[in-house]
This record gives sequence, C-alpha cells and structure tokens, in this order.
Amino acid sequence: MLRSIHRISCRYRIFSLYVLSARPTRFTHRSICPISFLCSRKMDVNLDIAVDYPSSYKAIFNVLKATLEYPASPEAKAKKLADDITFFCTSAKDDDPPFWEIWPMVIALASNLPTDHEWQDSLILSLSILRQRDGSVNEENKLLLWKDLPDLSMSVAEYWNSLENPSNVLKVEGEVLVKWRNFNSFLARFSSPEFAPWLSFSIWQLQEALEEPPAEEQSLTDCRVWVASEWIIRCTNLLHEVMHDKREIDLAAKKPGTLCNDVPPQSIERWEFWKKRLSEIVADPSSWGLETATTKKALEALNAMKNLV
Repeated sequence: MLRSIHRISCRYRIFSLYVLSARPTRFTHRSICPISFLCSRKMDVNLDIAVDYPSSYKAIFNVLKATLEYPASPEAKAKKLADDITFFCTSAKDDDPPFWEIWPMVIALASNLPTDHEWQDSLILSLSILRQRDGSVNEENKLLLWKDLPDLSMSVAEYWNSLENPSNVLKVEGEVLVKWRNFNSFLARFSSPEFAPWLSFSIWQLQEALEEPPAEEQSLTDCRVWVASEWIIRCTNLLHEVMHDKREIDLAAKKPGTLCNDVPPQSIERWEFWKKRLSEIVADPSSWGLETATTKKALEALNAMKNLV
C-alpha cells in the first residue's frame, strides 16, 4: 500500500511540474495556444469513466488523461504521453517495468476516443515515439526494447478476449459497440509494416463480418462491418500481404468462415471473396441494416481494395 501511494505521489508531482513549467514560448508554431484551443477544440469526449482497477492503475490513467486534456497541440501531447510512460517505467523500484499497468490504461483511453478525435491521434503518435527510442526500457533488463513495446500485444489480446468483445456475445449494448469500434480503429491506425503483432485479430474481424451470415441484431452487424472496413482501409497492404502468404498469422485466423470454407486460407481467392461481399453490402445496405456512415466506410474499403497497386 505504501509503495502504491509513493508511486501515485511521484507521478502526480512530475506531472504538476510539467504543467507549471509549460510556458507559451515552449509551444511551436504548430501548437495551439490555450485560448485558441479552448475556442476551437470540440470538447465532446468525456474521459471521466470508471476504471475498475487497483489504485496504481488509476494513477497512471489519471496522469495520461490529464495530459490528453491539457491545452496543447496533438504533437506536444504525444511527446508528453511518451515521457509519462517512460517515467512510469524508469521510476519503478523493481526490475520489471509496470507495463501490465500501463497498457491496460492506454487501451481504456483508446477505447473511449473516437477514431477521428485528435486525442486518439496523440495516443497513436506517442506509441510511435516510444518505438523510435533507442535501447532498452531500463538498465536491468537489456532484452526489453522500446521498439518492441513489451507486453502491449499481450494486453491487447487480454482486452480482445474479454467480455467486452462483442464477438463473444449474441446481444450487446450500444456503448460496448462504440468502444469496440474505437479500440479496433486505434490498433488498425497504429499498425505498420514494421509493427503489427495483432494482424491475426484483424483477420478474425473480417471473418465475422464478411465470411459469416449477418448477426440477428442489426447493430451488431453494423459494428462488425464498420470494424472490418476500418481494418481494410487502414491496413490494405498488410492484409494483402497476409493473403499472399507473406506474413504469418494465427492458425485460428487462417480458417475461413462458413460462407467460404472451401477457399484457401491465405490466398487471392479469399481476398476476392472479401471484395465480393463488400460489393454486395454496398449494393444493398438496407438488407444488412447498416447505418449510412457504415455503408460509406464499406464503400471506402472496397475502393481501397480495388485501387491497390
């Protein structure tokens, strides 16, 4: 308990020093001054959410949340977020950086931020900044490298397999579907040829949306099509490489759905099946019960596949 209190105190002290020392002269021309930020920024996201974790997790969540809410440019926030995470790791008293506390809080924030919100931009950029840092996370363990973002993929898998995954239930609440969209978009946007340890998860989402019959609940079908389309839009080339057997995926993800179980798992035939299904969706969205925004996203995904060079 005393150790947790010490950690919380240290983290908030460091953050307070940052806020107090943030003078307008430190902002670059790309930054947003506090007054213009408050006037122009759409303050439509509420991060005052319940975090059902121990106090040490909540302390991390509150520091990251405060950084996102501070009036600065997305780039300045991203750098501060990366510094926050670095501090949590380097200030740990044991040899094992507390990634098991950090990443769940990053995921909790990402799941509550819309894909087009600049706060999600900052979160994604902060992880890119961390990956670009040289060397190990701490001196005690040279195998923990920043470029690998140690344990992040494990935290992603845990969240993916949790009860909040709408793939695990037949009926879900609207709030869960919104979080699921945000979470998948966050992962898809952060994925790159150099770092995409969760590509198998994306294939599972395409399975559910395009290789299985629509769900009985239209809101669930809408969510699945939206998520699958988002993955295709953000990771067109990566998914194309997977289907050309240039990237390894989980065995479970290799197995096609019931509507195309005779299609080779990693093949151009499976890629073409996805295109065919998206064409059917776009041609008759009402029969799928899709929202207008989801239909537009499905069309964007279809065009991304058609325009792939």
